[in-house]
Amino acid sequence: RYRYKNKEGKHAFDVVRFEPKAFRPQRPDGKWTLEGVERVPYRLPELLEGIKESRDIFILEGEKDCDNAEKFGLVATTFSGGAGKWHKEYSKWFQGAKVICLPDNDDAGIKGMEKIASELAKIAESVRWLDLPGIPEKGDFSDWLNKKGNNFEKFKTLVTGSSLQWTSSMDDLAESLDPEDFNVELLEELNQKYAIVPAGNKTLILEESDEEIRFLTKPDFNLALENKFAFDTSGKYPKRILA
Repeated sequence: RYRYKNKEGKHAFDVVRFEPKAFRPQRPDGKWTLEGVERVPYRLPELLEGIKESRDIFILEGEKDCDNAEKFGLVATTFSGGAGKWHKEYSKWFQGAKVICLPDNDDAGIKGMEKIASELAKIAESVRWLDLPGIPEKGDFSDWLNKKGNNFEKFKTLVTGSSLQWTSSMDDLAESLDPEDFNVELLEELNQKYAIVPAGNKTLILEESDEEIRFLTKPDFNLALENKFAFDTSGKYPKRILA
């Protein structure tokens, strides 16, 4: 039984899990419906406190994941009903939030989280996207935690080095463009602008524009592509990766 609370910390409703894996919402009066109940994100009081403290707010796809994240010292939330079950009244709670979206590794989870990211980008201070490496098909944050060698420090490194800023181009991509086509277009764009050139005993990256030609070191090149992303299409579900 997962208890949802309103901003004052009072009982709003429950989400009850039945074996093997079914979920039903229940009002405080015992009725199995949310009719007449204010829908709120899971762990709302902790969410609001996290925003006030300028902490990262992680959007996950299940209450169990959020509870596991809390044990990690993270601020995490989700929504009743699973992936893609977004309601407009959720938006008001994320004003000024620094959001990081972590989808489950399945098509429904990815598409549902894309919708959430697009909606939150309208109100939050920032929205980032993070695909967790090495989780099985339909795997989630809890599966990643259970893998040997994964810990809080490794997760922080992933957040810092692998999360991507959600941009309008990602919104457009979520609506239309095939990931393979996107990678081809990105490669063509980079090849037109950059080239690898030898310089003595070093290898530099040449950047050409209408105004000038510059030589970049690898760190400079990585910084220039900080907001560029591509797709890893080696698995069943395409994943965004840093370009």
